[in-house]
Amino acid sequence: MNDTLDLLITIVTAVVGAVAFVLLFLRHLHIFQLEGYHRLPFLKWVATRELMPIKAAAVLLLLIAAQFVVVDVRAAELNTIAMVSVKRSVQSVSQLQLLETNALLLKIFSIILLGMTAALCLLSRNKKKPLVFTNRVKRLCATCGVLVIAWLILMLFGGYGYVAAAVVPLAVVLGIPFGDIVISPLEAANRARYVKQARELLREWDGVPVGITGSFGKTSVKFYLGELLQMRYNTLVTPRSFNTPMGIVKTIREELRPLTEYFVCEMGAVRPQEISELCDIVKPKYGIITSIGNQHLETFGSVENIVKTKFELAEAVAENGVAFLNIDSERIAERYESELKSDTPASWAKSAVTYGFAQTAQYRAFGVSVSAEGTRFSIAFPGGDVKEYATCLIGEHNVTNITGAVACAHALGVTADETVFAVRKIKPVPHRMEITNHGDVAIIDDGFNSNPSGARAALDTLSLLGKGSDGSDGGGGVGGGAIARVFICPGMVELGKDEADENRALGEYAAARCDYAVLIGERRAEALAAGLSDGGFSKDRITVVNDLNAALAFAETLPKKRVILIENDLPDNY
Repeated sequence: MNDTLDLLITIVTAVVGAVAFVLLFLRHLHIFQLEGYHRLPFLKWVATRELMPIKAAAVLLLLIAAQFVVVDVRAAELNTIAMVSVKRSVQSVSQLQLLETNALLLKIFSIILLGMTAALCLLSRNKKKPLVFTNRVKRLCATCGVLVIAWLILMLFGGYGYVAAAVVPLAVVLGIPFGDIVISPLEAANRARYVKQARELLREWDGVPVGITGSFGKTSVKFYLGELLQMRYNTLVTPRSFNTPMGIVKTIREELRPLTEYFVCEMGAVRPQEISELCDIVKPKYGIITSIGNQHLETFGSVENIVKTKFELAEAVAENGVAFLNIDSERIAERYESELKSDTPASWAKSAVTYGFAQTAQYRAFGVSVSAEGTRFSIAFPGGDVKEYATCLIGEHNVTNITGAVACAHALGVTADETVFAVRKIKPVPHRMEITNHGDVAIIDDGFNSNPSGARAALDTLSLLGKGSDGSDGGGGVGGGAIARVFICPGMVELGKDEADENRALGEYAAARCDYAVLIGERRAEALAAGLSDGGFSKDRITVVNDLNAALAFAETLPKKRVILIENDLPDNY
């Protein structure tokens, strides 16, 4: 082969391989971060959810790498034969030339595959939650960089430079979890140091910590409670959806002040005992359990594990503290009643305060009236006092969440009249039943909601704000002055073996509450579409698209007057 051509191909391979490596690395690092830096879930995502063309390219590149090794070995054999046997040298030279041609084709093919991989990474970028270059990510990048450079040097000095380029995808997939293993002792030490600092700050602080957990509703209740407590107290609330150990520790270290009187802390969990871990840091005196459903069933393993984990908060509240329980949640009610009937009921059960619509609730909501402008309702307080409330939030599920916040705030010293005023000021939490109007188009953004109960509540709101062509609550053709109800949904996730059944049930529930269904992605669309059909929904009004942007673009082609529900905008790792 011409030396100049060989050098040119080598340079091109190196450049394209480097670009492909960087893009693949950033793509998979982003997924690794979304998976909470857990190695096994990350590898499972690569195996089951990575784009098929990228996986196909990786397999072909590995085969090419193997061929490079075979070519080098065969070339060495032929060179040896040519030196010891003049008679067979002509044949050997001919075979060597053929091998060189094959090697050239393999190199060109590897360049094409690497280029295709890089292009796919660029085209598939749709970062709803972009990669955040935290200190941990920076350390992981540096560690992986050192490992890759060491590996490349080893391969180049061994004469397998092209093999190094061909196994780029494998190097990325294995490099990230391996790099994480390398730095795990440092990360563990940093984590322990930060947790220790947070504990020391809380120990020296004279305020009261309040924990909030639940399968859904915890973020909303957290912000509602923060608004109510601000009527009387200097209150710190964990920002956004900060509900992991490091998110909570970061809030304590950076935002807790000596003058802070209450710290309202959202506590999330996707695995057993994670609430207990958070309580060990925060030491809550009061706790609210908003709901228990099938959320994260895939990682919890069973509903029993979910119930046990959520009630770790109730068990952790101080002896003179109180657990507030949403008695409307069936699994919460069952666990609470079971504990009360026990021969030796837990201390939290004896002092627990219940809230909800149930007649037995100590803080009971009733008289709900919902309109497009908001919701009016009443709350009966312990002792018989009744207060009437009005909020711009829409739906009974919001009433339940507000009632829980009112119950806790009232127990902490906020008067009933003060809660009435504060509830009027409550604004929707971003991406949680957040309604915006754009002329003839209203958008209900429920992008962070991915549980069966919450999705049904959102569909009820969609049904309320829109009408079918006949003015009834049913679906059907849309025309005249009717408002088209558009249901955009990629389905619900992390429901384990129940995922398909739950999505089918959601589709059936949606059938009578929307006029158009726009399903995102093929993965769960089949179950949703089957459920819609079960509910008598016309197949002509079901559309499947690849992403949210395509769904919104399709919605633009529908009748001018419309209400659009965005239900569960999944992150990139789904």
